[in-house]
Amino acid sequence: MDRTAVTIRDVAKTAGVSVATVSRVLSGAGPTSPEARQKVIDAVNVLKYIPNFSARTMASHKSNMIGLVVDTPFSPYMSEIISYIEKALYAWNFDLILCGAYYDVSREERLISSLISRRVDGLIIATGRPSYSENIRELLRRVPAVLIGKTNTFDGHPGITTDYFQGGVIGTRHLLELGHRKIVFLGRREVSTSQKLRADGYAYVCDQWGVEPLFWDNPENENSVQMGYSMAMACRNAYPDLTAVFAASDSLAIGTIKAADELGIRIPEQLSVLGYDNTFLASTPRINLTTIDQPKQLMAETAVRMLIDHIRNPEMQFDNTLLMPALVKRETCGPCP
Repeated sequence: MDRTAVTIRDVAKTAGVSVATVSRVLSGAGPTSPEARQKVIDAVNVLKYIPNFSARTMASHKSNMIGLVVDTPFSPYMSEIISYIEKALYAWNFDLILCGAYYDVSREERLISSLISRRVDGLIIATGRPSYSENIRELLRRVPAVLIGKTNTFDGHPGITTDYFQGGVIGTRHLLELGHRKIVFLGRREVSTSQKLRADGYAYVCDQWGVEPLFWDNPENENSVQMGYSMAMACRNAYPDLTAVFAASDSLAIGTIKAADELGIRIPEQLSVLGYDNTFLASTPRINLTTIDQPKQLMAETAVRMLIDHIRNPEMQFDNTLLMPALVKRETCGPCP
């Protein structure tokens, strides 16, 4: 990894202007001619200069700040990941800068660039996006970074995730062993590689058992209780003989339970509901959701430890870490009626 810092003096020399002129252009303070401004911008682009906004960081080459980029900070699953990461970083005397990309490609790239420009000591990226522009990949080569939840890694950045396909296998097999044959996978999103792999695991086991796989796809990026409720209502009309729902997330599963309650369908006597993620909502009294657990605390703590090691030794090589999901039995799955 190239950690050589380009300085403001390098920019001034390349642009053929003074350091003061470069400073005015970058800060926006003070007048500069259009010609001088364009020379500075061109030099910045050529050198890929990252402005340093902290004198303390400039002196010590360390900010004690870690950037974390996620898609939706408010989702139950991600909020737990964030909490575990923040606690683990605090133990190492690092602070966290949290950024939400909200499934916006350009927003995510701008956030990554902004965090690097602020000289964070490292980055944790926990979004569903599989690839980035070459410009962002070039910037990421300058800073230690760890990827969480991504199904592929790039440029030597270490990653940690769970086996989403196996999670789909485990959940589907549990429902089939309970005697269910009319099972729908609720909430598959083609834009989400992790949820597509869960659905692939479901389809794989259905094929093994000679059962027709049924899907009810989520057209939105949102995995909310309300979205689960809406999809479950529509799905029930399309498949009136349905006996089990394998939801792509706990939120969707809870929305399904809400719909079933309004329709007078008893769970699990008439309909079994299985979630995914094992968030704090799953163990809420009166919900007691059977779900697939992702070891969120282990994922977060492992990612932080890998990042700290990477910061201390930039040349250190890391293996990607794949964790196994597990079935958590509660009260929403029962024998096929």
